[in-house]
Formats: sequence, C-alpha cells, structure tokens
Amino acid sequence: MRRLYLTTVPVSLAILMLSCPMPPLEAQQKHVLPEVTSYALDKSKVTLPADLQSPQNLLILYFEPDQSDDALNWAKQLDPVRSASPGLASYIIPVYPRENFLFRWWIDGSIRSGAPAWQDQHTTIPIFIDKQSFLREVGISGEKEPALLLIDKTGQVEWKTQGKCEAGKLAELAAALRSDSRSVVASHAVMIPSGFVAPSPHR
Repeated sequence: MRRLYLTTVPVSLAILMLSCPMPPLEAQQKHVLPEVTSYALDKSKVTLPADLQSPQNLLILYFEPDQSDDALNWAKQLDPVRSASPGLASYIIPVYPRENFLFRWWIDGSIRSGAPAWQDQHTTIPIFIDKQSFLREVGISGEKEPALLLIDKTGQVEWKTQGKCEAGKLAELAAALRSDSRSVVASHAVMIPSGFVAPSPHR
C-alpha cells in the first residue's frame, strides 16, 4: 500500500502540472529599455526612458553606419501610422559601443553633418553603451539589422521588429499601437458600481 502511494503522488503531480496552462515564453519575458543618458544632435541632454513625454514611443535603432539609410527609410514611412496614432513619438537612436569623449564628439558631428534636412535633430539621439548587455535587456537578437522598439513611458517594450521597412511590418506596428491604446484606455477606465444612480442636477 505504501509503495502504491509513493508512485501515485508523482503521477498525480505531473497530471496537475500538465493541466495548468502555462503562459507563453514571450509573455514571461518582460524587456525594458535600460536607463541611458546621452545628447541629441541638437546638443540637448536626454535620459531615456525618463525624458520620454508620450505614452507611446517608437525607437528606430541602428548599430552600424551602413544601416542608417534603412533606419531613415523607416522614419520616412511612418506618416500613415502617425496619422492613426497622433500620440506616437518617434526617435532615431544610433547605437555605438562605449567610447571616450573625443570619439563620441566625432561620431555626433558625422551624423549631424550627414543628416537630411527633414531629420529632427532633437529626436536623433546617439547612445554609447555596452551593446551586448543592451541587446539582451531590450530583447533584440543581434545587431546585423536595424531594429524598432515600441515602448511606453517607463521603457517597457510592447512590440519590436528588425530589418528593412516593409508593408507587413508597418501593419504589425499599427496593430500593436491600436492594442496598446486600448490597454491605456482600459487602465484609466472608471469602474461604476452596479446600482449606482447619478444625483439629479436639480434639487
């Protein structure tokens, strides 16, 4: 009888574990933009994500100079998305490894001189960080392609993609923005108790 009990317990435990739905792996892993202080191309000091003003922020990241054209193309193609989500703020973030002041000054000057006239210098923010640690924290698999991160004001990553701008990815971004907007509205909704009767304005 005792031997039967010992074999039954592990089997029962296994059945219980299998019957409990597990959240998807992606849902368990929350990626957050680490705090980074740097200077925008207009020389204003910026701390990310603390200085983000919008509840929805799109970061267009690139990791090598030859990826800048793809990153700028993403920025140019965002007008329809912005029209549907007027609260969206977008930033171009060139990502470089940690370097000394002289190298950072040279990089900033190179990006500034090569930027097209339409590029907003206040929202173009080169950062100099430990690349590998940064990639892990935001959940990006590598630096061979530009990447996009949709984050909230706290830096939590709500959506991400990598590669060139494509219609399918723009559609995914638009869907993510709609979903995020509904979540924001729901989190601020006022719960009215059942049976509540509004007082009459005439007394």
